[in-house]
Amino acid sequence: MSRPRVVLLRGHDANPWDLRPWELLADRYDVGVLVTGSNRFDLGSLALPVERTSSTPPSSACPTATARRSSRTGSGSGSS
Repeated sequence: MSRPRVVLLRGHDANPWDLRPWELLADRYDVGVLVTGSNRFDLGSLALPVERTSSTPPSSACPTATARRSSRTGSGSGSS
């Protein structure tokens, strides 16, 4: 039986101190990390496979959370 797969999409801010706890799950899950080619931190000390991508990170291709929230303001207040 294969292990469930977990892929951590961290963009360009992946760092070893946030990812280190995920190493503890490696015996039960197939854990990997996907980062952009412009990641700011060295991940060489991790015991997890790290894959770099040259694609545009989703945050730069999509509207910001603030813009999405402001476009929904006033609709569907949830009160009945």
